[in-house]
Amino acid sequence: LKAWHLPNFEIGAEAGYSFLEKYTVRGSVLMLGSRYAQTFDAGEEAAAKIKSAFDLSLGAEYQVNRMVTVFLDGNNLLNQKYQRWYNYPVQGILVMAGVKLSF
Repeated sequence: LKAWHLPNFEIGAEAGYSFLEKYTVRGSVLMLGSRYAQTFDAGEEAAAKIKSAFDLSLGAEYQVNRMVTVFLDGNNLLNQKYQRWYNYPVQGILVMAGVKLSF
């Protein structure tokens, strides 16, 4: 009936900037148009509409030395309630911090 899970449009942009040789900041924006999922109602194939979505993410890194980098990333910062796939909701605001080791 439809092209299942394919949005009618998908627009995304990512950008990053490094400065003072130790700092990096990045951001991304993702916009997904509405999509349809295949469902079954009383044994009959049906289409369920999945709403469009907007996702904003930001991140930063600090390079302590050539082997150690610490980072902080934030995803879905506008706390949008949407489903990337039918009945699989995206987590709300997600903040992740960590350390990268290179050797």
